[in-house]
Amino acid sequence: MKSFALVSTFVICAATSATAFELKGVDLSLGAQNLDIPFGGPTLNGSLMGVGGRFGVTENLSFEARYQQVNFDSLVPDDFDMYQIDLSAAYAIGGGFSAGVFFDMGELSFGSDGIDYRLYGLEGMYENGPLSVSAYIGQGKADIAGAPFDPTSDIYGLSVGYEFANGIDIGAFYNRESIDDFGDDSDEKGIHAGYDLSNALNVPVYVTASYSSIDLDGDSVDRMTLGLTYTFGGKPANSRVGLTRHGVNPNLFSGLPLFGGPV
Repeated sequence: MKSFALVSTFVICAATSATAFELKGVDLSLGAQNLDIPFGGPTLNGSLMGVGGRFGVTENLSFEARYQQVNFDSLVPDDFDMYQIDLSAAYAIGGGFSAGVFFDMGELSFGSDGIDYRLYGLEGMYENGPLSVSAYIGQGKADIAGAPFDPTSDIYGLSVGYEFANGIDIGAFYNRESIDDFGDDSDEKGIHAGYDLSNALNVPVYVTASYSSIDLDGDSVDRMTLGLTYTFGGKPANSRVGLTRHGVNPNLFSGLPLFGGPV
């Protein structure tokens, strides 16, 4: 909780002191998600909301900060809450290549208990006209209330996107998270698409959709999302709708209330 509050303060300070940076763009997002849980569990419908800002420090160095929140549907008790803050920095090397770091921090709370998690690592990107490719590698750590130890994980992933001249973009992604303490692996494979309505309606609204399948050692959770993003300058970097672009378990955590929460 303390670390989450510190990062929240950092994001607020960064936003309010934006005069030290060049503001590249701000976007507000609303989305709906549907998780089809195995083992005979019910389908979870929920919503996502977020706000993000992109800042340029120099011609080559940029930062991004984002806050996101998950709202659960009526199947979930009212005291379940989930938040995440994403911080990242990237440096353009040249020739379409850039390298950066990321730090994602989130909290799933249920009453007086909860899970605090962190994801951090290195990320590389390549852009060539309409084509974009990114890959990351890093680690995760979760602090589970009442647990005898805090599990850690290794994370990595790859995503590819292509943007057409008519404002449509498509892409695919793969994420993997290996929990060291349990020997469990989670894989997420998905596709996404988006459409920039500003090309047709002169309105800075971006429509997004994605589908992914999260594999849990032979069992799978299907995840579908729809979203709308309103942009104030620039354009969202990716048409994916989801809590995180790194790791697997944060996207899966939103289904935990259906299992009665973590044990």
